[in-house]
Amino acid sequence: MYIIAIDSGTTNTRVRLVKAENTTIVDQIKRQVGVRNTAIEGHNGKLKDAIITSVAELLERNNLSSKDIAYMVASGMLTSPLGILELPHALAPADIDALVSASVQKEFTELQGIPCLFVPGVKSLAAGSKESEAPSEVAVEQINQFDVMRGEEVEAFGLVQQHAPRGKGLIILPGSHTKYVSFSEQGRIESSVSTLSGEMLQALSQETILAASLGQPLLENVEPDTLLAGFRQGIRLGLTRVLFHVRLLDLFADLSKNQRANYFVGCLLAADLQILKDMLLRENPEWIMVGGSNPLREVFITLLREGWQDLMGETANQLVVIEATDEQVDLCTAVGAIQVAEEYWSRKKP
Repeated sequence: MYIIAIDSGTTNTRVRLVKAENTTIVDQIKRQVGVRNTAIEGHNGKLKDAIITSVAELLERNNLSSKDIAYMVASGMLTSPLGILELPHALAPADIDALVSASVQKEFTELQGIPCLFVPGVKSLAAGSKESEAPSEVAVEQINQFDVMRGEEVEAFGLVQQHAPRGKGLIILPGSHTKYVSFSEQGRIESSVSTLSGEMLQALSQETILAASLGQPLLENVEPDTLLAGFRQGIRLGLTRVLFHVRLLDLFADLSKNQRANYFVGCLLAADLQILKDMLLRENPEWIMVGGSNPLREVFITLLREGWQDLMGETANQLVVIEATDEQVDLCTAVGAIQVAEEYWSRKKP
């Protein structure tokens, strides 16, 4: 039997055909359609069509019928107001059971009646606040304790299941909205912190004066010397001045576009790692795992292994840094979502 795992973000949707017996990806389709299209067009028709055609294409080119599919599982922004089936976030601390309890099963005739389980995201609230509180009742001073994610929760669970680290830890998921997800010793999501670092990298490198000094794609490869130089200057001087260094390096220094891009990424992520430092001092984890795609995964690994002492001092040496492999990253969203779905359907059995 097979499983179809669907996840959708702001701009992309992935539909994966997974062998149920060993959770291996047999085939997959990626389409440049996401909830951004819903926001622009005012309806989710394009998103639905992308999923329907992707499922049909996977079945056809693998000589399968709907009877060969045990179930589908959907995660990410598909459960947001701009997705397919809006679900409220599960509340952190959240383990697999919490996601199972908050998941909803639905069938669509357009998807050949295959049962589909929708997995919600996870939200973090400030200590002492009530889930029912309206936004106006939240003090501005508390807002840093709040966070939300959709899709990254199954991604994080999928990485933990594959790597099985011991003790308290923290997972970094670079992306448009980079997520820092805190895990307990019991394998439970305690909280998360999100930043706009990915969107800022894109916006600043394409929509400001820095565009003339940087190439596209932004990073061809990681060059540690200039990456770390930007990171250290970002710590010392702050973001706005060091960003202008990129322009000055173009005018006065003999650096390639890729070297300037490394400097640019390093100085911007210095702000992100200041946030990470605060989390580490507060939570005292035993390990950090970095997921996400390259080259950003390699960027974070380089900063944690070679530049971390600039922020953390000698305590940096006490932390185990784990780099997820390409295979683990490719599998993690499907693995995490299927982990929820398997538990959900096991409870349905008589």
